Amino acid sequence: AAAQEAKLGMHSGTPSPDLRIVEINRPTTKKAQQYLNTFLLGGSPTSPPKLKAIVEAVLTPTRFRVYVPSKNLVVTLALVGLLAPSLGGRPGFGRQEQAEASGPEPFAAEALEFSRDHFVQREVEVEVESTDIGGSFYGAMFLGKENVAAQLLREGFVSLTPTAEKHRYSLLFKAAQTEASKAKRRIWSVSESGESNLPRG
Repeated sequence: AAAQEAKLGMHSGTPSPDLRIVEINRPTTKKAQQYLNTFLLGGSPTSPPKLKAIVEAVLTPTRFRVYVPSKNLVVTLALVGLLAPSLGGRPGFGRQEQAEASGPEPFAAEALEFSRDHFVQREVEVEVESTDIGGSFYGAMFLGKENVAAQLLREGFVSLTPTAEKHRYSLLFKAAQTEASKAKRRIWSVSESGESNLPRG
């Protein structure tokens, strides 16, 4: 090809410089904030820029390890405002039987399987808007034009937390959850009232 004849790029014979990819695991609060500032370049916490990414792993239905090529960073991204059923129960929410619970909550395995089937190794876009003291990053993820959080809500795999109330996608999230609740999909089929048995928080 022309590139081979002209000895350009990978055909130039010059070794490519090593690409240094930084995996962020439990950074200090200061470091996490520095990385967050990198993600927010050209935007703000209320309007973060969309960045192309690849989902390397699904940790929970709403928490992903993503590689962001433009930043050479691999981070844990949690979808903001969502509560997913837990595979190991959810102790510490007041009731003794809940505190002693160790079994999976309804649809926990199905939710995890759904996220793995639909998002692992997929090219996505992410918006990183905040971080926590544990070094996880929070934001939104899109597969094509679909907001992944809204998709999980619409499928009835997750529910909203109070933090979603003031989020810029709150109307989209509420509409998706209402659709799932009315149709009694998955977690909304657990009780007669259509209310999820998942604890809120």
